Amino acid sequence: MARGKKADFEEETDGMMARAGGIARDNPVAAGGAVVMALTGCLIVANAVSLQPGRHPAPFFATRDRPQAIEPDDRRGIVVQEVSALVLDLQTSLRRIGIYEGPLDGLMGPATERSIRHYERLHGRLETGEATDELLALITLQGAVVAASGPPVPRPKPI
Repeated sequence: MARGKKADFEEETDGMMARAGGIARDNPVAAGGAVVMALTGCLIVANAVSLQPGRHPAPFFATRDRPQAIEPDDRRGIVVQEVSALVLDLQTSLRRIGIYEGPLDGLMGPATERSIRHYERLHGRLETGEATDELLALITLQGAVVAASGPPVPRPKPI
């Protein structure tokens, strides 16, 4: 009676698994070490392939050219505003006294300018909306001013 190919494959597979199990039983330290080595290799490959956030600074094999940095004078690209420690300190101080409600990102944007103007208006200063060291020192020394209830009202224009 002829046996099918499937039965032969199952017999070979069972025999191979039985031999591997016998070797593991005879040498448990070597079998455990082989499993640990295989898992370590898989983790290294997975880390290198998918878990790195950016390009390697010095790869062995460069597959494509590095992108060139965009110069601020280059009119083709977007000019990115730099994060300023002064603006971040101002945002933090203005938030502490309850005037600034935007993100603490260190970028001079419309919310930062509005809150600086509001603070200057409360203190009776000329409204510039600019972040300066003088303004930071003033906020640090004086802190909050009790404002009139309601939203700020702009001053009337001189005639």
